[in-house]
Amino acid sequence: MNHRIRAAALSAAATVVLLTSPGVAAASPVSGTAQPPAVSGTAADPSPLSGTADPTPSTAVKPAETPTQAPAVRPTASPKQGKASEGEAGEPDITPGPEATSTPGTGDASDDGLKTTPQEIEEAKAAEAYWTSERIADAVPVDSDKARTPGGRSGVMRSPSKWDAKGIPTAGVFLINPDDDPQKDPSNRDQFCSASVVTSPNKSLVITAAHCLTDNDRHRSLAFAPGWKQHPDKPGKGIAPYGVFPVKKNKIWLDRRYLEQGPVSADDVDFAFLRTGPNSKGQFLENAVGQGNELKTVHSASLAQSNVTLIGFPGDAKKPLVCKSNTRGYQGRFLAIDCDAFAGGSSGGPFIRNFDGRRGDIIGVIDGYKTGGPTPNTSYSSQFDADVVRLYNQAVNDSTPDKPRKDFEMGSPGLWRNAVAAASGTFHTSSQKTKDGDLIVKWSDGEVSIFKDINEHSKLPTSGSVRQANELKIAEPGSTWKYARGIATGKYGGNTWPDDLVVRWSDGEVTMYGDASASDLGREYMLVPPPAKAYSQRSRAPNGTPDEEDRDGDTCTDVCGPGLLRRGTAA
Repeated sequence: MNHRIRAAALSAAATVVLLTSPGVAAASPVSGTAQPPAVSGTAADPSPLSGTADPTPSTAVKPAETPTQAPAVRPTASPKQGKASEGEAGEPDITPGPEATSTPGTGDASDDGLKTTPQEIEEAKAAEAYWTSERIADAVPVDSDKARTPGGRSGVMRSPSKWDAKGIPTAGVFLINPDDDPQKDPSNRDQFCSASVVTSPNKSLVITAAHCLTDNDRHRSLAFAPGWKQHPDKPGKGIAPYGVFPVKKNKIWLDRRYLEQGPVSADDVDFAFLRTGPNSKGQFLENAVGQGNELKTVHSASLAQSNVTLIGFPGDAKKPLVCKSNTRGYQGRFLAIDCDAFAGGSSGGPFIRNFDGRRGDIIGVIDGYKTGGPTPNTSYSSQFDADVVRLYNQAVNDSTPDKPRKDFEMGSPGLWRNAVAAASGTFHTSSQKTKDGDLIVKWSDGEVSIFKDINEHSKLPTSGSVRQANELKIAEPGSTWKYARGIATGKYGGNTWPDDLVVRWSDGEVTMYGDASASDLGREYMLVPPPAKAYSQRSRAPNGTPDEEDRDGDTCTDVCGPGLLRRGTAA
């Protein structure tokens, strides 16, 4: 629908404020079409993504909440709507902002201006008292089911993995107290995932997989043990050489799409940032372990990366497993790497480029597709793009974490008054795979949209999925679709999916688009010719473009709308 019509119905976009960490190179921002606004951290936050929708959208929307800090970025060819490209070897487009928060008090006073408080020291001591080496050694993987799934891609040469007995300063175990998630583990066993340090002005950020958490406010007793390694003389125990760093309360940043839709529908935002407090010695994380890994983004066309190091803490061993290999793209929105034995517990472990044994450039974490992969020998990561940058900026700026919405927020009545016709079908490839429904909407100004829904538990569009950020535009405002008077979808062509579209036009013509998709309406077939002239022999140009050869011969004198054949007399 006309942007002037819809703009009044959408929330005002939050102001983009960019913040950078030291040593993070900035890509040139490129403005695009603003995403519909959303609560910070969800699917289409206006501030992070300024690209036009891709053929495959993200799985949710973003209504505006607090202004989020994120870069303006160029859209990519990724299937994910609003995916941003930052170049071949991209990095967050972040600009200098306020200095890291300093809390007056006592503690380790380094030249970075960061100070600890007595309360933080007490919290660190309490975390160390609970997370003893024995308790850490006895913790079970959050994704323990992955360890029981053998196999991998047949005929694929996998890279060998090896244990690192020395430990890796910027990688460690993310520890979860059983009281935090009794439903997930009713036997109240301590749990863990893998995680790593990300360099930041506050020197306290950790990145892991979102599926290691269920939300961002239930958890109360989380901690991170960097550099964790097995005790050389006591296999049943381990060593935390830098101490235990408690995760600060309410300092967990997950994308709201993940909170609302979970690991299947929102698998392309399966990452989370955590802010830790100091250890019991008063040291902030990067003051203890050294500089963290530098966050980098990866263009959707550059998911195949060379010499990437994968690190994780699989199974009950809880010692770092390391593998160096190459990544490949998967489904246009995931990194995939073939490395042996990354079983349950490795979720959240980093994909690191330019690894020097301590740190490097982090371009992914074990997450995403099937929460990191259905087998231990191939691991996946959600693509690091503008979404991960937005969450990083939230964490750096100490912004309010995302919250799931309490309603479906499909937009205002003023917006949907302009919807002229709607029908359900299965147009998107991901919806075809999960046998879900999409909603196609024709707006009063001639724009046509498809709303993708990949909720595995629904066979029809659900109100929770029909949100602006799920929207894919397949016809621009002012197109000949403004003459469409009725639409219906079904399996009229006899194929597998209800992806055929029948349209009745204002002059009485009826046409059908066979095998319509989220990116292309497909070929148009005339079922009933218009009364003024039969055009069955006329070639039809796609996507609302007139056929120049026949335009001069158009004799229609009434309002005409023969599908995607725009007539010369039609205003």
